[in-house]
Amino acid sequence: MAIIKKVPEISVSIAIEGKEADEYDPCHEKDQAQDEVPTVRRYIQAQSGSKYSISYRISPNFQFKNGTDMLGLHIYVDGSHFHSKYIRESDLGGSECCGQVPSRHTKRQEQVEALVFSPVQPIEDASRKTVDEDVRRVKRMGSIQIVVNTWKAELIEDLKPSNFPPSRSPYVAQKALSKSSRGVTHTTLYKTFRARKTAVFSRYIRLTNKHKVSVFKFRYASRESIERQCIKLNGQAPDRATSDAYKVTKRLDGKEEIDLTGLE
Repeated sequence: MAIIKKVPEISVSIAIEGKEADEYDPCHEKDQAQDEVPTVRRYIQAQSGSKYSISYRISPNFQFKNGTDMLGLHIYVDGSHFHSKYIRESDLGGSECCGQVPSRHTKRQEQVEALVFSPVQPIEDASRKTVDEDVRRVKRMGSIQIVVNTWKAELIEDLKPSNFPPSRSPYVAQKALSKSSRGVTHTTLYKTFRARKTAVFSRYIRLTNKHKVSVFKFRYASRESIERQCIKLNGQAPDRATSDAYKVTKRLDGKEEIDLTGLE
């Protein structure tokens, strides 16, 4: 479960087929850059055909910024907005708030039953236009991002039914993949269900006084792709308490390698 030191009251994880996925730290220097907004980056192993969901947990100790009373979790899959979850300050009520997206309790509103890891299918014979479009697609593929903000809610009302983007295609131009150094191997498809005849209404919230809280970034790819990017998997995620203090790498022989660079 990903936790940011500066905002420990909020944690996010990815569950694959109902089981919390192991998380791995990126080793590239650019992935460890300092961000204006507290940010955590993790890699997870994509399992072709497996369903996954995003789980969140909010502690009652979370402190809202002055002038705000609404916490928003905005979920992006492969660069596209998938879902936003809003939690009022009063909803915490001194108790922990947790949930997952999508879930059996929310799928009626979302009309999305599951998110599914799908292996990318390269196509050799693609037009120049397709290649150019896929180059932009590949930059966003293999990513799950949760952006957390606090707001002041001024108005809530029921509006038109929710609309969600259709399932994406796993087919990508080989030339577009070859131009990327990110090792993209998977994308996400939406498993949808037939909506009932009765319309499902979404809630519109007029929000002001936005404050950025934190960002959770997950990259997903095959085991081989992650290993090629120098992240070693041995079936167990690195110990978080240690890896937060020092750079720890799990070797294939089961031993840990600790980077003490910069320590006196």
